[in-house]
Amino acid sequence: MSMRRYARKTNAFSKNLEQHRNMLAVYFVWYNGARIYGSIRVTPATEAGLCHDVRDLHWLASLLKDSN
Repeated sequence: MSMRRYARKTNAFSKNLEQHRNMLAVYFVWYNGARIYGSIRVTPATEAGLCHDVRDLHWLASLLKDSN
């Protein structure tokens, strides 16, 4: 339910492939690197050993700003 970009009758529906691909990338980084899960008490990226600290939305926004 958190990924409404696939439902055509919503406002968040991506109309072109590039925009859709970019928003999926942002979503996956947030979902795996910034969202803390209650069952494991860390992010999936931290649990898998891909990073050592929990990222936040400010870090994600700085990535987006640096790419422009």
